[in-house]
Amino acid sequence: MLKPIFLFLISIACITQAIAQVPMGRMAYIADGNYRDSDDIAATPVGLAILRAMGLEKKLVHYSHSCDLKPGSGDPGGPFREKEMQISSDGTAERWGGFEHITFFNALRATDATVNDLVKHINNSTEADPLWIIEAGEPDIMVMALKKSDRAKAKFVHIITHHPANDKGDTYNLEDVFKEGVPTANIHRIPDQNTLLRKKLSEFHWARDHKDSRIKWLWDRVNLAQSTEMKYPQIVGWADISDAGMVWWWATLDKGGDEKCDFPKIRKLLEDYVAKPVMSISFSGNPRGLEVHSGKGGFTIVASSEPIQLEVVNLQGKVIHHESGRLKSTFIPVTEKGMHFIRLSQGNFRINTKYVSR
Repeated sequence: MLKPIFLFLISIACITQAIAQVPMGRMAYIADGNYRDSDDIAATPVGLAILRAMGLEKKLVHYSHSCDLKPGSGDPGGPFREKEMQISSDGTAERWGGFEHITFFNALRATDATVNDLVKHINNSTEADPLWIIEAGEPDIMVMALKKSDRAKAKFVHIITHHPANDKGDTYNLEDVFKEGVPTANIHRIPDQNTLLRKKLSEFHWARDHKDSRIKWLWDRVNLAQSTEMKYPQIVGWADISDAGMVWWWATLDKGGDEKCDFPKIRKLLEDYVAKPVMSISFSGNPRGLEVHSGKGGFTIVASSEPIQLEVVNLQGKVIHHESGRLKSTFIPVTEKGMHFIRLSQGNFRINTKYVSR
């Protein structure tokens, strides 16, 4: 993200730890977007898409936005940006799938719930399963959670930052994490990601022109973030997804952490992902043996020994297919592209899942 640079020097300014021996663990992503800047409206969807495309979506255990708890003097942000941050997170999860396990918190409106959720994940941390916090906004929520957490767990918390503007909060600064037991070596300051991930809007037109609705969605959010409607003139005409570079770095820890994420790398990852054949899905633990297997162009209901009710619903809420009765190895075609919701019931047993038609 691009922000005014504060004259804020702390002892960790040059700390970068060799991370080859540190397990990937889990991720917590804390973004602002509500005040000062609007680029998080773009960076959050891209970051989530990166996780999904790399198969790491379940590693994300906490996400919160609007973590800037107090407006600055004459700040142009406000509730309209909070709304767009919620749309960016919920909308991306809905379209890309895989994030059903987490809640996307508005940290300003639900501060206690946000902090308590982060406390839970800090306290679950171990040497073998550390928590990596993406500092995509001010550090207040992070420090508040550390203060409420088991201090013995703080040494298993790692923090990724790429811009000094995020290190200064309304009440707390990044250096305050040291007082709560986070080792200085656990601060990972990677190079400013604006260098490669803040480019002219035209360099993101590949997403605008893509045939896949999930990638077009990323364009929609990038385009909105830079619009005059968001009242952040510094990025008008620019595609700024710089905070997603921290997600990319963490996601490539097994290779030492790639600090040079750029638009071509992200494009290749996402285009390769949406071009893959649909992966199979199945359900276990159902005493009636009901299974659902997805495939290209639709999915198959397998070995339904009792009558079922089935609905396939598109993103607009329209039921595009309905089946009932005893179905054995029945293929259900889905011709519309994009995300669909599968609703199945068999007696008292319910399945709600998603299917992506490519």
